[in-house]
This record gives sequence, structure tokens and C-alpha cells, in this order.
Amino acid sequence: MKRQVQLFDLQATSTIKAWLDRPLSREQRILGWILSLSIFIGLIALLGGPTSSDSPESVYSTWSIAHGSFACAYPHVKTLSAPLYPLLSGGLAWLLRIGGSVHFPSAAQLGPHCATAFSAIYKWSVKSGALQRTLQIGDVSWLALMVGLVAFLRTTLRGGRVWEPFTLVAMALSLPTLMPLIEEFHPQDILATGLSLAALASVRRGSWVWAGVLIGLAFTSQQFVLLVAAPLLVVAPSDRRLRFSLAAIGTVATVALPLLLLTSGRALRAIVVGTGLSPSLGRTLLVETDLHGSLLNYISRAAPIVAALALSLWARRRVGPAALGADFLISLLALSLCFRLVFELNLYGYYFMPLGVLLILLDVTRGSIRGCTIAWLAMVTLVFNPILFYQFANGTTYGLGPFRGIQIAFLSIAFLLIAYDALLPRIRWYLVAWFILALTAFVRKGWIFGPSHTAFAVWFWQIVLLLTGAGLAAVPFVEASRQRSRPNLVS
Repeated sequence: MKRQVQLFDLQATSTIKAWLDRPLSREQRILGWILSLSIFIGLIALLGGPTSSDSPESVYSTWSIAHGSFACAYPHVKTLSAPLYPLLSGGLAWLLRIGGSVHFPSAAQLGPHCATAFSAIYKWSVKSGALQRTLQIGDVSWLALMVGLVAFLRTTLRGGRVWEPFTLVAMALSLPTLMPLIEEFHPQDILATGLSLAALASVRRGSWVWAGVLIGLAFTSQQFVLLVAAPLLVVAPSDRRLRFSLAAIGTVATVALPLLLLTSGRALRAIVVGTGLSPSLGRTLLVETDLHGSLLNYISRAAPIVAALALSLWARRRVGPAALGADFLISLLALSLCFRLVFELNLYGYYFMPLGVLLILLDVTRGSIRGCTIAWLAMVTLVFNPILFYQFANGTTYGLGPFRGIQIAFLSIAFLLIAYDALLPRIRWYLVAWFILALTAFVRKGWIFGPSHTAFAVWFWQIVLLLTGAGLAAVPFVEASRQRSRPNLVS
């Protein structure tokens, strides 16, 4: 019986890999793109999204740009998103005539230096009913992620094969990928991730100028992209670094300078710093140090970049040109993004979106999806389960049923897999550890979100998810660094 089950597993694995390696026609690839987009939008709608939480960080800028009031796109220096997404969504809002049935506030209503802009625009949005349609523009961010993924896969042996739609569908079904639209409204994070992947594709093709342009655009969408730009600058060939840097700086200047002039400099903070510089959810590892004021902010933003640079320098000296190999490059960038999560002042599920995308892409690049990657994504989903807070336009929510339902479903699947393993017999220790931790959190109501006030500390989940995520990301990095001159797994 044991030998028969093992033989069946091997045959099934071989059949699946052969199917995934099958080339696709152009029409089939396009159908795969459409399918992934439909799943992404449909799942977000099914879960009640896009959410309006945190939407003021971008929708007021969107509406101002859509109606030509660029001067009031950034009416003050408080927390607002970087400019690329508001510029793109503002253009779409203008094309779709969102809120066009009601006159947008005049310059007099917006006030001198846009002092009353938020209040006036809010009243206009209520009368025009513009919010829901504006939030739906966030779904378009999937196109950037899809293009970035496809572009990168085309630089490997996985592109143009069944692997391509498989990867897109896996991303669309991964709840951490959806969290920037269903937990908090941060489509700019998805946009920045997609542009970063397109930049990696350009790097793989040797087009460092285009890589700089795309990284510059990604930075004007979300500043965590510096953790992608810094390693690329280090591992770039010496004769390409200047091109890469100038292209990135020039792109940022092209996007930023007009807005800085039109807003009298008020957009500067959004362009340079972005959002998230104030503790608002529990106590992360950095907040636990009890540092205060500007020092805490400087550490939060500067320390991850310094750490990423140090890791990249060590990697370049260790493996040389092999640092530009597909799997090693993803590993390096995933580890760099982990540094952001080490030094964050807050911890939300959508913070893990870029890392989750890279972990899935890493497995696809190496030719097999690891069970521990799926387990990690499932744990992120449970820890930051946002279903309790899904609110529809009529003000109703899902309540506690689906919130508990996801937990019970994941625990049941894990238990059945452990029981199946017992038939072989074999033990997947990561699965056993996952089940014990998830069951303990379920019984003690230890998840970060939910009705309980006895959740496990934020820093506890930060350590668990960081250590396991970094371990998953580091596998090819460790393999390549040990061999020094390891050839690309996928060229």
C-alpha cells in the first residue's frame, strides 16, 4: 500500500510538470491573461472589495487630478500616497466621467492654498456618489502586476508555457496578493510591485536604461521600491550603473517636479516618504524599543536600505555575475524586502504582498511549488484575516461566519494532509508545526484581527512570518553563495 501511494505521487508529479512545461499558442496565453484578470476582479468583488479603508490617501488626489485641479492634488503635508497611482487613476476617472453629474468644487470653494479642499471635495463625492466607482479603478492595478510577471517569466524557460497562466491564476487566488484592495486600499503597492518585476525583466535582458525608468516609475508609486533599486544598483555591471541611476532619477524627476511646482512643494512628503510613518497597529519589534520621534522614523526608513545594500555587496563579492540569475535575483530581492518588515512601525497583511508575490515567482522559476510556500501564504491569510471588516455599500458586513469559516477550512485541510501523510508513512514537519500554531491561535483567538482582545502580540507574528518567509526566500541564495560561481538554474 505504501509503495503504491508513493508510486502514484511520483506519477502525478511527473504528469503535472509535463503539463506545465507544455508550450502555449498566443491565443491560449491571452485567454490565460483574461482568466487571471477575471478571477482577480471577481474574487475582490465576492469579498466585498475594493475596501474604502485608507482610500483618502489617494482618492482625493485622484479626483483633483481628474478635474484639472492639480494644485490641490496634495492640499497639505499629511499622509498621502505617492503620485503615480493618483495620476493614472485620475486619468481613468476623467475618461470614465466619474462624478461628472455634479460640478467639482471651484477654486474659491477649495480655499486659499487649498486650505478647505478636503472638506469641499468630500461633500462633492457624497453628492456625486463617486467613491465606489473610483475604488473600482484600483482593480486595474492587476494589469501592472500581470505585465510584470509575464515579462519576467519570458526571460526564463517558464514563459510562453502553461506555467505562465498557472502563475497568474495562482497570484489572483492568493489572498495576500489581494490584501492591498480588500484589507486596506493601497493599489499603489500592487502597481509598484508590477513595475518592479518589469524592471527585473529588463535587467535580465540587459536593458538597464529601461530598468531604471521602470524602477523610477515604481518609486513614484510606493517607496519600498528602494529595496529593489538598491540591490540592483549593487549587482549591476560597473558600466551599467550610471545608466541605471540616471534613468531612474530622471524618471522620478519627470513625474515629481511638475507636481512639486503645481502644489507649491506640498507633494514633497508624499513623493519622498509616503505613508506609514506613525505606529497604529500594536507594537512591532521597532516600536518595542520605545524609541520616539524622528529617530524612530529614520531607523524605519534608513535601516532596511542599509541592510539591503550590505547583503547585496556581500552577494556580489560571493557569486559575482551569477547574482543576475533568475532565481538568485528573486531570492536577493525577497530577502531585501524582508528588511522592510523587520523595521516597520506597523504590520498589516498587505505589507506582505510583495514578498508573497516573489515567493510564488521563485517557486515557479525553480519549477515546483513548495508546500511550505503555500503554508506561509495561508498563515499570512489567517493572521491578517480581514473578512470581519468587509463592508458593502449598504453598510452591512459579512459578520463572524466567514471569518471563522476560513480558519476552520484551512485547519481541516491541514489535518487531512497530515492524515494522508500518515498513510505513507511520512512527516512533513513544516505542516505539523503550521497546524499546531494555527490551532493554538484559533483556540486562544490569537489572530491580529477579530473580535477578541486577547490576540497574540504583533511582534510575535512579525517574528514568525519573517523567519519563515526569509527562510523560504533564502534557499537559492544559500545554494548559489556556497557554490560561488553557480550557473543560472533558468536562463
